[in-house]
Amino acid sequence: MEGQAERVERVSGAARVLGRVDLSKFKIPRRDPAFLMFVRAQTCLVARGPVRAVCDGPVQAHHEPPKSHAGDWDDRKTVPLCMAHHQGGFGRHYGIGSKEGFELVFQISLDEEIARLNEEFDREGPLF
Repeated sequence: MEGQAERVERVSGAARVLGRVDLSKFKIPRRDPAFLMFVRAQTCLVARGPVRAVCDGPVQAHHEPPKSHAGDWDDRKTVPLCMAHHQGGFGRHYGIGSKEGFELVFQISLDEEIARLNEEFDREGPLF
């Protein structure tokens, strides 16, 4: 059956079928390598924003919500951040620990930037 899988329990190396599991209840990450390549080719959001800070390292695609948070993540919900702003210690320096904190300090709406990047990508297409 499409959209279902058997739930299996392992007992002493043997498998026992417990029943069917509805896979539609699980969110599967949306992968889009072409979009990630497009995002990584952009300038760091902080370097372009109204509150500029020194950037360092290559641009990385930051997922929003971050992949470190369990649950739904989508490659089309990413923004470009340099390595320093993506995973550097700047967050502790500014007291940023959340999306709201980042947006407040740098005066950037991540949701608006995600929408802008998706619109631009859909209009121009992949880089390759």
